[in-house]
Amino acid sequence: MGAKLQGYKHIYHAKSVPVTVEPDSSCSEKRSLLAKLVSIYGWDFSLIPLGSESVKIPCELIDEKVAGLAIPVYVYSRLTGASEEVLLGVDPGASHSGVVFAVKYTPVVWTTVPQETLIDVISKLANYFQRIIVFAGSYGARYFPDLGNIPLGKLVVKIIDEERVRRLTSGVLGDEAIKRLDDHMRDAHRIFALGVAETLRERLSPSR
Repeated sequence: MGAKLQGYKHIYHAKSVPVTVEPDSSCSEKRSLLAKLVSIYGWDFSLIPLGSESVKIPCELIDEKVAGLAIPVYVYSRLTGASEEVLLGVDPGASHSGVVFAVKYTPVVWTTVPQETLIDVISKLANYFQRIIVFAGSYGARYFPDLGNIPLGKLVVKIIDEERVRRLTSGVLGDEAIKRLDDHMRDAHRIFALGVAETLRERLSPSR
């Protein structure tokens, strides 16, 4: 599934979970904007109670500049009980970056966005997760944006060797899924896949 807002295309993971969403009680006036965003992006979300779990969306995420990326990540994390960390694969560019956002190692959304949008989304998501782990490609690492506004220890940036990435042919999804992505998204996905593999290896290795 893909959707555009302000000219930037977001590709969502094929798997979706029907869920009721509503604005946080402190910004109930944003209900109509949330309904508009659900319609634009085609999310499998309902603003009418379905008898399923309801997810309250923080007010600052109901914003056209960040919603297309931040809301699906937030909803998926709350449905899966995974508020510990968000993982990103980033293919940094001088003005735009290819990005994949993932929760529990599962990609939620791929996109290519301007640096200022990436900064805004990461900064807002950092308010709702214990850690933001970013795997950034080595070729464009110098372009990775300054995120000094995020508290020390909450943001972890790992530079991934893109020479090794280029030898990665399919990543953690099948080839058909990868074909839906543009070049920046595909590179971001492969950076993410290698970063995840290295992180899991580190976490599973016995302490020395």
